[in-house]
Amino acid sequence: MKARRQPLWAALVMALWGTAFVARWLLGDWPWPLGALGVAALVTAPFLLRAALRGERR
Repeated sequence: MKARRQPLWAALVMALWGTAFVARWLLGDWPWPLGALGVAALVTAPFLLRAALRGERR
C-alpha cells in the first residue's frame, strides 16, 4: 500500500469503527468508555481524510 493512501484507509476504518462503537454504546450493549473511544475515532477521522486528500493533490 502506498504511503499516501494510508491516511485514507485509516480515516475510513476509524469512521466505520467509530460509528459501530457509538451505535453499540447507544443501544446499551457496551459501557461508556467504548462509546467515548468511538466518539474519539469519529472526531479524528475527518482530519485523516483531509490529510489523505491533501496528499492526493500533491
